[in-house]
Parts: sequence; C-alpha cells; structure tokens
Amino acid sequence: MRYKASYSPQHILDPETLSWIPLDDKVQRALDKKSYVAFSREISESNPDEKFSEGEKMKENGNAYKETPLGSGTEEESDDEIDYPEGSLFKYRVPGILSKEEVETRCDLDHWKLVTPGSLVDMKDLVGWKAMDITDPLSLKGIVAELAASLGPEVVKQSAVTIFA
Repeated sequence: MRYKASYSPQHILDPETLSWIPLDDKVQRALDKKSYVAFSREISESNPDEKFSEGEKMKENGNAYKETPLGSGTEEESDDEIDYPEGSLFKYRVPGILSKEEVETRCDLDHWKLVTPGSLVDMKDLVGWKAMDITDPLSLKGIVAELAASLGPEVVKQSAVTIFA
C-alpha cells in the first residue's frame, strides 16, 4: 500500500488521540522503523518542541482538519448522545470520497440495481426518483449517492443495493 503515499495531501490517524496527522517524510520514516506509532507520544518522548509536520502550524492558523472524537468510549453511550454532522456528505469534502459532480458524471445511479424480494429494480424505476435531490441525506437518492461516493464507480457498476428495514 506504499503507492498510496504518493497521492497528496495524505493524512494518517493517530491511534491514541484520534487526530489526523499530515503524512510527511518524518511520519513515513517513523512508520518505516516500527509498525505501530502513536504520533502524540512520539512527539512528547523525543522533543516536545519538535513538530511532526506542518500540521501543528496549520492548527494554530485554523487551517487543519477539524479533529472529531469518535465518542467518549463508554459502553452506555447511545446514538442520541453522539454529535453527528448534519447535511450531506458532499458538503464536507472528505478525502477519498467522490464529490457530488463526480458521482453525477461517473456513477450511473439511475441504473444501479435495488434488490427487492424476487427481483432487481433500476433506481430510476422507483416512484419519485427523478424528483429526489442527490444532496438530501434523508432521501433514498441522497443515501444511494453517498454510498456511491464512498464505493466508487467501478463497485457501483458491479453491485446492487440492499436496504434493510
């Protein structure tokens, strides 16, 4: 998977703080030395003033990705207590996720199959499909478009969608 490091910008998740660290030469060298690297610990152990990359400067200027915790880690935490982002996935410009325009041009959502009991149905044959907004995360078209953005056009061509109730 080293070939993926040539794509930029790249970020890697710190396994202990759950914050995104820009993948630069210093981080790559640390990963070459050992397979598990907690970047926050590496910084504090080596030299607290030393930065792994421009990430800290970006944070100070307000230009870094917003760090979002994955929850408090308690077993009792319910879905109601988690602060989920609102709106369509497309407005967040997540790295590795196709944009709305890319989904519209590269993925044939109208002919993506929906698995129904006993048959496969084209999405375009669903009642109201054409009127649905691709950026509405509560509509079936919006949900399917976000799924396509995550999977990519090749998977969309070779798969069908199953919706569990």
